Amino acid sequence: MAEKRKADRLDEANESNEATEADLIRGCTEIIEGCVYLCKGDTYIKMCGNGKGFANERRWYRKLNNLNKGSPIYDMFLHPEITRSALIFKPNGNLISLHELAREKYITVRFLELVMVELKGMLQLLHKEGIYHNDIHDRNVLYDTDTSELYFIDLEKMSSADTGGDNDSLEELRESIMDPID
Repeated sequence: MAEKRKADRLDEANESNEATEADLIRGCTEIIEGCVYLCKGDTYIKMCGNGKGFANERRWYRKLNNLNKGSPIYDMFLHPEITRSALIFKPNGNLISLHELAREKYITVRFLELVMVELKGMLQLLHKEGIYHNDIHDRNVLYDTDTSELYFIDLEKMSSADTGGDNDSLEELRESIMDPID
């Protein structure tokens, strides 16, 4: 009975757009690597508390959100609402990770080659700006099935040239996607 009341309260709070972080946490059931994830309608919420990695991720999203929309790297990322302990994403399209695409066998080797060319260009632009993702793999690249756009996510390990970095391996990404296809 108490469980049902929590779910009802979460639904009501979300419908009125007045959900608190506590309401959202109570509504979540999925915890991955210490982070709580909630997907409700077209809203995706990542909550990781105040750990060092999550603080770095929030810092990078703040920087990216403040970029000029005409910047070549602005469109490589989703732009969440940022709170003290959550990132709230409201994407416009239908997003799926490259991992899920490969697992469901929705991609061909030719599609993968085109994706790799696009990702190489995206990473070259990032690196030219002195920015390194440092955690490129199939779960950290989203594909919008409506627009065919690619987005980098999970910025916890992101760094700039002055703090070290450049652990962006396209070959490892390619291998992680190819495993389910082969």
